[in-house]
Amino acid sequence: MNSLASMLRGSGDMRTPAIVMVAGAFIVIPASPLLIFGAGPVPGMGVRGAALALVAYYLAGSSVLAWRILRGSTLVTLRPRSPAWRYFAQILKVGVPACVHAAMVNVAVSVTTGFVGVYGTAALAGYGIGTRLEYMQIPIVFGLGATLVAMVGTNVGAGQLERARRIALTGGLFAAAICGAIGGVVAILPELWAGIFSDDPEVLAVATQYFHVVGPAYAFLGLGMALYFSFQGTGRMLWPLACVTLRVLVIAAGCTLTIQAFGLGLGSLFGVTAAALVLFGLMYVVGVWRYFAPPPK
Repeated sequence: MNSLASMLRGSGDMRTPAIVMVAGAFIVIPASPLLIFGAGPVPGMGVRGAALALVAYYLAGSSVLAWRILRGSTLVTLRPRSPAWRYFAQILKVGVPACVHAAMVNVAVSVTTGFVGVYGTAALAGYGIGTRLEYMQIPIVFGLGATLVAMVGTNVGAGQLERARRIALTGGLFAAAICGAIGGVVAILPELWAGIFSDDPEVLAVATQYFHVVGPAYAFLGLGMALYFSFQGTGRMLWPLACVTLRVLVIAAGCTLTIQAFGLGLGSLFGVTAAALVLFGLMYVVGVWRYFAPPPK
């Protein structure tokens, strides 16, 4: 479903994928508890019901999007033909590094989780509440990123590198403003988010500490992730891999030093996490300024 949606977005149709996914969400959200617990003539199926609802959602969404591509007035056409292997190489040139980048983002959180776990289950729960909000911001940036891929790619292909750079930085700053606003709110009022998940004082104290330290750095998370999508539009993916690798290395090295070498507390781990996000975003800015520079006249 996501691949078909990307085809439509690339053709300029942003509306159809949005309608299908939003409408599907309004269906799958009530269908999930119905199939899990059952009601009236519908028997409860437990966890299998959740799986069935999700599979049905993807199947229905894929069918609608495929119909739109085959029958609608789009720039995309699907017809039987022999594979053109050169296109597979072009797709994998961007797709494989993108998969690695996504995995490394999760590795960064996993490494931090391992260090936080030293401080007990309450610390893990509080940190988990914080990272859930971090993950929630990625789909928001994805909405901007899908546009940046198309717009930056079009301008790079046309040789308009200066315009591509302005588009990338504008999108990056817009994402930074959105994520920074979210981070600023929870830094001031952490209970707005943390209170949804727990009323345990220890857990809330850890979550509050996390948001006080890391919340303001969410702006750099949005900045970096938006510029990552801009790089997808250029087909140059080595710099994004360097950015996310730096984030993981800073977390691993910084957390090791703060705990083992300096014996600092949990707050220091959150400080390392925030510093890694800042470097992540700034390194992307350097990359955009470097790779999107127009050739000298």
